[in-house]
Amino acid sequence: MNNKKDQNLTAQGTQLKGTTKQPAHQVQQQKPAQGHAPQNQAANKQQQQKQTTQHPANTKVQPKQQQAQAAQPKQQQAQAPQPQQQQQQQQQQVHQIAPKKLEPKRAIKLQAMLGAMDQDKEEGKISLLLDKTGNAYTFFKYKGTIIDISQFVISEQNQGKNHEDNVEKARKAVVYGLEVGDNLVFSTDLQTTNLNEFFKSDWYKPEAIFNYQEITNPKYFRAHLLKPEEDKDGFGNKGQFWPKKELHIVILYTQKEGELDFDQFLTNLGLDKLKNQFAITIIED
Repeated sequence: MNNKKDQNLTAQGTQLKGTTKQPAHQVQQQKPAQGHAPQNQAANKQQQQKQTTQHPANTKVQPKQQQAQAAQPKQQQAQAPQPQQQQQQQQQQVHQIAPKKLEPKRAIKLQAMLGAMDQDKEEGKISLLLDKTGNAYTFFKYKGTIIDISQFVISEQNQGKNHEDNVEKARKAVVYGLEVGDNLVFSTDLQTTNLNEFFKSDWYKPEAIFNYQEITNPKYFRAHLLKPEEDKDGFGNKGQFWPKKELHIVILYTQKEGELDFDQFLTNLGLDKLKNQFAITIIED
C-alpha cells in the first residue's frame, strides 16, 4: 500500500512539475513578441519620418494657400470698376443708346428748293422744309398741291366746317398728287396738330404716306387710298391707276422768326417713329 501511495505521489509530483514548466515554455515563446515592440515603434517612427521627408512643404502649403486666398479679394477689388469708372461707363452707354438730335441737312435760298427736293427723293427721304421767308407756300400754290392743315383747323373752329369734309378733301389731294406726279405738300404753321388724330381714317397711314416706296405700292393705294371709281388711267381704263414717278412729298412749316426743335415738331405731328425718313432743309433769305 505504501508503495502504491508513493508511486501516486511521485506521479502527481511529475504532473505538478510539468504544469509549472508550461508557463516557462510560454514565456520563452512570448519573449520574441515582446522584443518586437520596440522594433515596431522604430518602424513607425521611420515611416512618419519618411512621410515628413516626402512632403516637407505640407506645413508651409497652408500659409501660401491662405496668402493666395487673401490675395483674391484684392485682385477682385482691382478688377472691380471704381464708382467713377461706373459713372463713365453708364454715361457712355447712355450716349450710345440716346438717339441723335435731328439737325438740318442744309440751308438754301428759295431758288434751290426744287433741286434739294430732287436730291432728298433720290436718297429715299421726305423733304421737311422750314421756310423762314414766307414765300415757299406761295410757290407751291402754283407748283404743287397743298394740304393745308392750319386752314383745316381754322375752318372747323371758326367757320364750323365739317371735319369729315376736310379729311375727304385731303384724301382727294393725295390721289391727285399721285395721278399727275405733283409736289404734294402737307403745310402747317401750327406745332400742335397731331396728324394721326386729325386724319383718323383708313386712307391716312403715315408709314405709307411719307415713304416713296410704300405710297406708290398698289397694296397700299388700291386697298386704302383709292375709291373703286378712281382706279383708272387717263383714258378711263379701270384698274390701271399708277402713280407718276415725278411725285414729290413735302412737309412745309412756315416760321419767320425763332428756332424750331425738329424732334419735338415731328413728335407733335405724330411722326416721331418716322424721324429717319426726313431730310431737313432751311429756306432763308
